[in-house]
Amino acid sequence: TTDDLQGPAGAQWARKLGFESVYVVDDNDAYGIGIARLFEAEAHDLGLAVIGSKSIVNDVTDIDALAREIASSSAALVYYGGITPNGGPELLQALRTYATTTQFMGPDGIFEQDFITRAGDASNGVYITAVGAPPEEFDSPGAALFLEKYEATYSSKPDVFGALAYEATKVTIDAIRRARSTERKMVLSELRATRNYPGMFGVWSFDQNGDTTQTLMSGNI
Repeated sequence: TTDDLQGPAGAQWARKLGFESVYVVDDNDAYGIGIARLFEAEAHDLGLAVIGSKSIVNDVTDIDALAREIASSSAALVYYGGITPNGGPELLQALRTYATTTQFMGPDGIFEQDFITRAGDASNGVYITAVGAPPEEFDSPGAALFLEKYEATYSSKPDVFGALAYEATKVTIDAIRRARSTERKMVLSELRATRNYPGMFGVWSFDQNGDTTQTLMSGNI
């Protein structure tokens, strides 16, 4: 699922959770800026009060000062559009000092162990959206087989990205078989032509832009 859906999904989830005000922060990179602006636009449409919007510019933005500004704004939620290394965990830790009741939400750019390690106890209760969903949420034969083999091999459950990587590999192998060739141009042509693929997350296709028609999103706490 593409991030033009993930940003708005975060705002919809925030509204469903009962938040009425939000302060939007991005990490000043393309991914973070894009997803933050999409979240913000949807928040406006849903009637969430966007109290403020600011970028974390590495080595320039004073995260402590930003946390104090957010705390004084009385925003109920902070939405961080960005990735773990670009200041998200540090902002969250500072927020827990000045705004103990303010909640924190982010996209799959922080959906990783490194975020928890960097943020420590401050990461408890963080809301995170992700494209796709854990494979254990599906009852398809493909999902069940993937879970069985993964857990037998690694003695742990796969995350969302592991499942998506597996699905992507299977689709690519299918395109190679259809192309009856490993020539790049032919494989890419068949890959783009994938339609009604019976994957572990359901039946899906690639559209005219090369994006998946799968619109599945999940929320994680």
